Amino acid sequence: MKAIAIAILLLGFSGAVSAATLNVGDQAPCITLQQLDSTGTMTDVSTCAATMQGKKIVLDFFATWCGFCIENMPNWEALSAKYSSKAEFRIMGLDEDPAELSKYFAGKDLANYSVVFDSKLVSAEPFGIEGIPTTVVIGTDGKIQFIHVGTFETPEQLKELEDILNN
Repeated sequence: MKAIAIAILLLGFSGAVSAATLNVGDQAPCITLQQLDSTGTMTDVSTCAATMQGKKIVLDFFATWCGFCIENMPNWEALSAKYSSKAEFRIMGLDEDPAELSKYFAGKDLANYSVVFDSKLVSAEPFGIEGIPTTVVIGTDGKIQFIHVGTFETPEQLKELEDILNN
């Protein structure tokens, strides 16, 4: 049943379908957007390799209207707390209304991750996002190391991501 729901979600998110699909090993697109950090400050944030300061970047393409995205949040929060010294965790908020995204994250502890506002889907197309949630890990060399569409439903799926973060 979940597989059918994910397929419907993927078809329903056709606004961000890109002809250019990224694969593991490809150079990550270099984009800059605004993020809300733990102090409540909006700052520029980039996916460019030159700005990574020796850390990996973990992107979670997310929307507040996406039930699977909300379901995935406990995994995201646990991983970001455990691996924040090795990677920067960013939620790529694809809500059309930034106020909805701000409202959802109001009062949440943003110490281990930041919320990036992308109401115009600037990031979705270059990253080839065809469904959400989608998790992408960018290595310190700026290359894609991991792509996962959907929630992390099994311990094996989470272990695969943790292995990437540990290496």
